[in-house]
Amino acid sequence: MENIIVATFTDEAQAIQALHRLGELDRENDISVYDKVLIRKGLNDEYEILKDDNTNGWRTLAGMAFGGLIGAFGGPIGVAIGLYVGTVIGVVFDYTHYMFEDDFIETISKNIPSGSTSIIAEVAEENSVFIDEYLKPLGAVIWRSNIYVEHDKFIDRQLNLIDEEIKVADNELAVAAEAQRERVNARVAELRANRNAKIVEIELKGKERLYELKAKMESNLAKLQTQFANLKNQALDKVDSVRLDRTKEKLAQYQLKIEELNGKLANFKHANAG
Repeated sequence: MENIIVATFTDEAQAIQALHRLGELDRENDISVYDKVLIRKGLNDEYEILKDDNTNGWRTLAGMAFGGLIGAFGGPIGVAIGLYVGTVIGVVFDYTHYMFEDDFIETISKNIPSGSTSIIAEVAEENSVFIDEYLKPLGAVIWRSNIYVEHDKFIDRQLNLIDEEIKVADNELAVAAEAQRERVNARVAELRANRNAKIVEIELKGKERLYELKAKMESNLAKLQTQFANLKNQALDKVDSVRLDRTKEKLAQYQLKIEELNGKLANFKHANAG
């Protein structure tokens, strides 16, 4: 299950340690981390982003063009960062494309305290226990949102609202006097056209979302393939068969997921639009 997680810490050193633990979980194949970032919120409510978790170098977000941040962290994690730093993202992101849960938005945009440091990550996890057991002992307060489930719910709500309007208009048409029929017919036609346009928009946005996920998965797959090759070479000197087998299993999972994404992309009616 693909989730956005936000793990917030009052102690910066523990947050950095937790970031490394997240990487360990990924390497041990307990979870898959598609993207991650560490952000700290100063006492003056200015924000900094960790440039490199090996050097602990920080880059201030104060005065930074938000477009640059989008370029570095697009997709749902970029949205989560935008919510975290309280940026007005309506102009830049259609965050309802991902439709975070309401309490998640509330938490990220308002309730993270000054002086805290947070990991924001996009992960695939079969069970929340791995991340929780690794990070909570370090003092993490963790929030999750299954962005893709919420997105699908949002789509259903949008289409249901249009369908209700069409139903009302159809009922009006059934009882309309002859003089009114042309006006009601035009209204029904407009509503149906709006519904069709919304479906096209949903399909295109859905395709963009899948391409984002596929790109991240292919990047992670390439890293895993390198890791697997290195492990095979190491096995000549030192047998690490358990890790080798787990990496091989994770490779197979990534390849299967990418095949599934390719299948979903091929099924889009408007795949060649735009």
